[in-house]
Amino acid sequence: MADQKDKQIQEAKALQSALEQISARKQQLEKETSALQAEEAETREKVRQLTVRTTEIDSLIGQKSTQLAKIRMEMEHAENEYMACLEAQPSLVHVMKKTGGY
Repeated sequence: MADQKDKQIQEAKALQSALEQISARKQQLEKETSALQAEEAETREKVRQLTVRTTEIDSLIGQKSTQLAKIRMEMEHAENEYMACLEAQPSLVHVMKKTGGY
């Protein structure tokens, strides 16, 4: 009977030790989970901010591209007018060639 009681005490101690280990592991996992959740929230906020900034940049690129296309068209139009003017006045072309401006 004493052997059975000793065996039960050993089993209880082993069970208590296992429960303590499980409890410690649970606390560690809860701590790790909490840290990961905080990191996830931080990362999601960064992603949100970057998404907003990406949208802003896309809009600016569109605006700048439109402005650039308009400027290119204006430059081309001005160059065409300038060339037409030069072609209409051959003497001016002659002067421009002499001065190195054409």
